[in-house]
Amino acid sequence: MRKKLFKAFLRIGILFLVFLISVMITSTVINKGNTDMTAEMKKAGLPVVYVNVNGEYINCLHGYVAEMEGSYLRGTITPMSADRKLPIKIKAFDSIITGVAYEVYTLSMERLLESGEIQTFDYLNDEISATVPVKDLIEDEKEYMLVLKLTLSDGRVASYYCRFIDKPELYLTEKLDFVHNFSSKTFDKTAAEELRTYMESNSEGDNSSFGYVNIHSNFNQLTWGNLEPVLESDKELRILDINTKDAAITLDYTVSVQGELYDVWEYFYLTRGSDRIYLIDYERTMDKIINEENVVVANGKIFHGILSDAIDYKENKDANIFCFVQERSLYSYNSDTDSLTRIYSFRDKENNDVRTSYKMHNIKILYVDDVGNVYFAVYGYMNRGNHEGETGITVYYYDTVFNTVEENLFIPYTKSYEILKHDVENLCYVNENNTLYLMFNGTIYSINLSTMKAELLASGLNETRFVSSLDNSMIGWQAANSLYEYNTLTFMSLNSMVPLKIEASRGHILIPLGFFNHDFVYGSVAVMDIMLDSTGRTVLPMDYIYIQNIKGEILKTYHHEGIYVSDVQFKDNMMNLERIIIDKDTELVYPTEDDQIMNNQIKEAHANNFTNVITEETETTWQTVLKNTEAGKNTRNLTTKEVLYEGNRNFYLNVQDVLDRYYVYSKGEITAIYTDAADAVYTAEKEAGIVVDKKSSYIWKGNDLKSKTMIEDIEFIPITGNSVAACLDKMLNTAGVYVDVKSLLEEGKTPLDIMKENIEDKVVLPLAGCSTEAMKYYIGMGCPVMAMVENDEAVLIIGYDDKNLIIYDPYKEKSNKIGIDDGKVWLASNGNRFLTYTK
Repeated sequence: MRKKLFKAFLRIGILFLVFLISVMITSTVINKGNTDMTAEMKKAGLPVVYVNVNGEYINCLHGYVAEMEGSYLRGTITPMSADRKLPIKIKAFDSIITGVAYEVYTLSMERLLESGEIQTFDYLNDEISATVPVKDLIEDEKEYMLVLKLTLSDGRVASYYCRFIDKPELYLTEKLDFVHNFSSKTFDKTAAEELRTYMESNSEGDNSSFGYVNIHSNFNQLTWGNLEPVLESDKELRILDINTKDAAITLDYTVSVQGELYDVWEYFYLTRGSDRIYLIDYERTMDKIINEENVVVANGKIFHGILSDAIDYKENKDANIFCFVQERSLYSYNSDTDSLTRIYSFRDKENNDVRTSYKMHNIKILYVDDVGNVYFAVYGYMNRGNHEGETGITVYYYDTVFNTVEENLFIPYTKSYEILKHDVENLCYVNENNTLYLMFNGTIYSINLSTMKAELLASGLNETRFVSSLDNSMIGWQAANSLYEYNTLTFMSLNSMVPLKIEASRGHILIPLGFFNHDFVYGSVAVMDIMLDSTGRTVLPMDYIYIQNIKGEILKTYHHEGIYVSDVQFKDNMMNLERIIIDKDTELVYPTEDDQIMNNQIKEAHANNFTNVITEETETTWQTVLKNTEAGKNTRNLTTKEVLYEGNRNFYLNVQDVLDRYYVYSKGEITAIYTDAADAVYTAEKEAGIVVDKKSSYIWKGNDLKSKTMIEDIEFIPITGNSVAACLDKMLNTAGVYVDVKSLLEEGKTPLDIMKENIEDKVVLPLAGCSTEAMKYYIGMGCPVMAMVENDEAVLIIGYDDKNLIIYDPYKEKSNKIGIDDGKVWLASNGNRFLTYTK
């Protein structure tokens, strides 16, 4: 018996030994093959282009090697010189340029105005200076798009998009000098005393962190406290917008503080008064750059330093792997091996210039498995690597065993990073089944990363009717063409991949609101309660709020008889309900006190705790307290290599953008996207921003308004009939259109229908609920604004000065002046129901 057992154990031992040897051989072969098929990320190879404005090279342009929709590439704006030339400087780095051509388009990119090649150059080291001549086809005070095309020795053609304008009296010297002087003086407390005049220090300023400083911060915050930063780079100046009076300008640069590097961004909004420059708005952010020379992990903590905002991070189930994104670089810390790996970054010690530090991209962690393998997305403009000069989404897989990064797919994108960022933040998620979910231009896709097959889940979505959970694992949406079709919601867990339909009760519509952790929150509105408030904006008074889980169970119902919810905000474990009372007799809406719903479910806590620490010298800094309190004793810093492959892994999505979208820009970024022009103008006015459409046509601007204006070519002949017909007729005549408006109205067409059907080359804008002040933009453009008043009568606003609105009343023989304040009250009492168009 013992001999048999011995022989059995011997056979098992031999088999186990053979298995171990096989594993070792296989591992050696695999690792050898993996090493042979990997490489460092390719270095940046494209030149950059600067434009000479007032003797200073600014507005750094980065090249695109793929076809782009130039109307979406708003970027910076460059004022032309007085002789209608654009002097440029090409910094070639190591690239060889064999040809330089240029094209000038209308801003919509629909019409090519001129093109040519540049033959004359000046050379200095790796810099090439030249001048782009612009002919007399362009108009003063109108924006255009210059496309500069550089042909490189490797056959690639890189296109550089430059929005420019020929506008006199911009007072560039004063404005640019102000920005440079202000920024420089913040580094010198004595010189900075002069800056107190421009600051508006008050209780609105948060003086607890150097990560974010604004015009309301105190003098100590503005002048960096005791940090004593040292400038480590040139200051890259960009003009976002400029006119005779105002300018929006940014500076980007790097400083060092106690041996640590920080990215700094400054924003200035200036206005030129009669006596001096006034600072209307100012912001500064400061974010630590992690590099190998910094002590990042020690005493069971990861030290992130000073930050302007929270970082994106994820951990695995055992919490021994902690992944995070900081300053567009992805890191993974393994507490078992005490190693910090830089998984992906365009910028490192050997690759650190204006190309690799370009900020028009970001990284999103999609999934971290049990052993530390990571799916992640790099989205936006690709600074270097296989897709240098392209824009899109690259999904990568990080293999923790081989310490390699492999591209799964690349989805090319032809619009700007700002728009792509908006979509990725809405939805970009990989589940446990290796399925990627994306939202592009109102279309939801699922892509199986194993089979590379795509499926369309929903299309034609309005972004205001789509919500997702904080981690993107839960989504809710609504597909409908009009408000009164909002009677169905779809709720879906992207892990179970089974959609749940929610139907409204009879006579109601549903509104998706958001998520409490992973529970869906939506509101119910009785159709009979939908109304316009005193400003003309549509009110959706929600009489019921529901919280529902993915099983279809209603976890909470909120209802108070006679009180309605008009809007909600989510913050941590609390939902704030903005509430209103409606007087059914007068149809007036009155705000009442807010209410709150607390989330009783304990939010899933991270074992590795990202938190802040306050010290006297550096104020608020951030750190991650690791689950392993012994971590960081002898941390190894690792970098990855990329897996090589043949061909390309481009994945094309045929996305049809069927909706008209309006883009709200503020401080150089898109802050909101709407399908309703009135919502966009309303938001832009609050944010001191602008609105453009997909052709880059201005829908609204709040700055550069004329102090007074009057539309002269309106004939005053008193009528006895329909005032709406008379006003529409005058509006169409001003736009160069002559039709029988009265007959069209009698056929049942609405004023909006008539305007849209007869004005082809202009954007028709129903702007109910926007302010009278906002209408000044259109009047200044020579576009009358129709306003509905008492008894469904209409008037036109045709002008204004510093004290009055000038009104066309069809029943009167001449224009009527009304005080601006009285006019605003009158028009608001009639709902601010405006209709206009823009050229």
